[in-house]
Amino acid sequence: MADFGTKVSKPGHSVGEPDAEAKPGNHSAQTIAEMVTGPGLSFLFGAAEQVQRYSEAYSFMDKSPIVGATKCLHEALNLLEDLDTLSHYTQRCGETHALNDTIRNMRNHARHDIRENIDRVDDPRRVKRAEALGIHKNLLVSIGYTKDAIKMGTTVLTLKEINDYISWASTVLTETMEQGIRAGRIVGPTIVNEGNTDGQAAGN
Repeated sequence: MADFGTKVSKPGHSVGEPDAEAKPGNHSAQTIAEMVTGPGLSFLFGAAEQVQRYSEAYSFMDKSPIVGATKCLHEALNLLEDLDTLSHYTQRCGETHALNDTIRNMRNHARHDIRENIDRVDDPRRVKRAEALGIHKNLLVSIGYTKDAIKMGTTVLTLKEINDYISWASTVLTETMEQGIRAGRIVGPTIVNEGNTDGQAAGN
């Protein structure tokens, strides 16, 4: 059975020969940046697909607002999860974006405050996040949907902003991957480090 997936070795080891004796070396900021470009592409493609899925979910609003809102919650959470993961990977590539904090707060509100924090009224992280998102002090959860945006409290994240963010992340990941290709550390779908001294990442 074919073994398709992603592997990352420890510093000094080889993905191709993980049992081989370790060689001196360590990950550098650049090799780490190059290593995250592979898995980063998965969330890049996923985010683009989730924008479409969110729009499809919203289309149910006319027929049944309950069904539409239920579907939108699921698709919005998955979209924010992809975007938040992209923020981590692009930061590993040395780049930040003005929307990173907004995306993270919205992701955590949808992921945690509607789940394990649903009855934790005084949880300091929930309270701080609610204040950042502009959620009313007497509300534990506040998530809304429009055709063109996701809203939490008074914070609005538009699909245009999301698409622009995806385009920005694509540029960051692509340029970082190209640097690795030019340096000979990325060959095809596999990142390799000559002499196995900097660790490896491989994906098929």
